[in-house]
Amino acid sequence: LVGSEMCKETAATTTKVDPTTPSTGTVLYGDTNCDGKVNIADVVILNKYLTNPEKYPLTAQGAINAEVDLDDKLTTNDSYCIIRSVVKLITLPYKG
Repeated sequence: LVGSEMCKETAATTTKVDPTTPSTGTVLYGDTNCDGKVNIADVVILNKYLTNPEKYPLTAQGAINAEVDLDDKLTTNDSYCIIRSVVKLITLPYKG
């Protein structure tokens, strides 16, 4: 896969985001840990959550920020898109 097609990989892990969860602030797409920056730490937090959501829960705002591919689910594709945005290959949110 090349270019923008890479962000449309089929995600193996799917976690539904509750659309009724209110935003607790301004959305900063990719800022999973809600520290005001989008970097590799956000990818780590999201991947931990996707692996074990009970042990590594996200805040409501973190889940909203992490849902970057606009499909209403948190998946490994969101993580992949955040990685691509950190290295300046795409801009978030990304709906490819």
